[in-house]
Amino acid sequence: MVPDWLVGVWRRRLIAFPDGGEDRTTTVFWLQTRSTFADIRLPQESLSLPKRPRPALSAEAAPVLARQDGFAGHTTLDGDLCTWNRWISYRPPGPTPDAGRLRLEGGLLIEQGVHADYREDWERLDDGAEGTMAFAGIGGLFLAITHPLAFLILLVLFLALVVWLAPKVFRFLARVFRRLFGREEATEPISVRADSGRG
Repeated sequence: MVPDWLVGVWRRRLIAFPDGGEDRTTTVFWLQTRSTFADIRLPQESLSLPKRPRPALSAEAAPVLARQDGFAGHTTLDGDLCTWNRWISYRPPGPTPDAGRLRLEGGLLIEQGVHADYREDWERLDDGAEGTMAFAGIGGLFLAITHPLAFLILLVLFLALVVWLAPKVFRFLARVFRRLFGREEATEPISVRADSGRG
């Protein structure tokens, strides 16, 4: 189990190396739950590749696709040492564990590499306490890039569901507000007695 301050959706702002090199353009999202994590990394060039099956892409696209990465697994935190134990990975894992030392600094989470010399700056987009908008955004982004047709179909179905539900939700809310704040005059039913005639 990891502490509250680590749970949520994080986006990488930069990765920096000792030689002065850095990367601020790769789209990187890290989803952290109490015990598991998922990480997706998309180079800027991959976002502009044509949406075609891989065999139909040009040879120039291969190096870009090779730089994509994604992995998920179990997280352990021992003091400031965080280790991401990968269960699945888009690319073969490296020879050393994925581990870094974490610290909070100026509203950012700083990750300092242990087995490799790097620094990553992360900003938290969602702490997981509210809804799942950021979580859904990551899933939608990944699906739109990898399976655009499936994403389009799901989007159309979602919009159709919203159109179908919206009037029902509004009518329900209107009734609730009328009962809470409105003045609905109660009308008693009028009973009419039928006389059997004059006696």
